Amino acid sequence: AQKIPHAIATVAPYEEEVLDREGRWYRLQIRPYTTDDKRVDGAVLSVVDIDVLKRAIGAAEWARDYAKATIEALQVPLVVFNEQLDIVSASAAFEENYGVRREALAGQSIHDVLGGVLDTPPLRSALNRLRDRHESFQRLELKCELPRLGRRFLSVSGHSMLLPDRGLLMLLSFEDITERRRGEEACRRLA
Repeated sequence: AQKIPHAIATVAPYEEEVLDREGRWYRLQIRPYTTDDKRVDGAVLSVVDIDVLKRAIGAAEWARDYAKATIEALQVPLVVFNEQLDIVSASAAFEENYGVRREALAGQSIHDVLGGVLDTPPLRSALNRLRDRHESFQRLELKCELPRLGRRFLSVSGHSMLLPDRGLLMLLSFEDITERRRGEEACRRLA
């Protein structure tokens, strides 16, 4: 109630989001009304129902925070990248497993990560199908030489998602299956 006289006295519009007793959201706008001779002669109030928008924004923020928390909680190395195959983000597990700072990854091409060892024809083909046809893939095995780690066997899976505000984002997960492959090779040699 005191906001109307304040808007009139300062000749400044006022706006805020308010919650009614039933829990619905509204945008309250107070605009000083000036006459043709530049005299303030009251105020114009408008109340716009923004409940659906406010709840949609809340749901979107919750979903974003949930997805981010899920990615960080997983022990599986994950990388998120865009249509241009540039990295948007990486999980803490990726940083820990491969010794690459997440901040240094942002904007890099997925093919340049880890000294380019992931830039193989099978992965390139799978990523192109993921980007162009949204074909997810599971357990694509790569044999590569990783910096600091040497020869490793990786199982890579990919999934795409189309977001209205961000466009196409793709997610890669990496599982190091080196010990499993070495165990299988040892069993074959013994047989």
